[in-house]
Amino acid sequence: MLSSTPTIAQVTAADRDFLFDVYRDTRMSEVASWGWTPEQLHSFLHMQFVMQQNYLDHRYPQLDRRLIVSGQTAIGQMTVFHGENELRLVDLAVLSRYRNQGAGTFILQELQRQAAAYPIPIRLQVRLDNPRARRLYQRLGWHEISLEELYMEMEWSAFESTNGGVQSNE
Repeated sequence: MLSSTPTIAQVTAADRDFLFDVYRDTRMSEVASWGWTPEQLHSFLHMQFVMQQNYLDHRYPQLDRRLIVSGQTAIGQMTVFHGENELRLVDLAVLSRYRNQGAGTFILQELQRQAAAYPIPIRLQVRLDNPRARRLYQRLGWHEISLEELYMEMEWSAFESTNGGVQSNE
């Protein structure tokens, strides 16, 4: 159970092990059935994590990397690229033991509130084999803009959304 409303904190070099833990947690259900030893899985996932980080650093200079924190506990991470014509939600991951407790919804709504101040959309890609995430995005007003073999690209804009995804305090 979350100890408090999630907040966002800047990632530091000291958070690298935690970021790997989040990456490993999000991939474990995919790779657990491969029959590899724990050491093999760790090595493989660590290699994949390093390659992903290097790719993101090259593809999206000046990424905004943030921790998702509840109380004093880091529970996930969010990576956003602030482009000229879009905000790109590059990655959003919450540790499995903290999922389905509202953290993802809260973080997405905060991002939507920030984006509503600018005339640009938020875009992301979600894996087709992740229907729970797609439903969350759709519930918050995101819509499909393209479909590829493994991913659906989605977009949210305060200027196009019917429900906006952002809850009003009125």
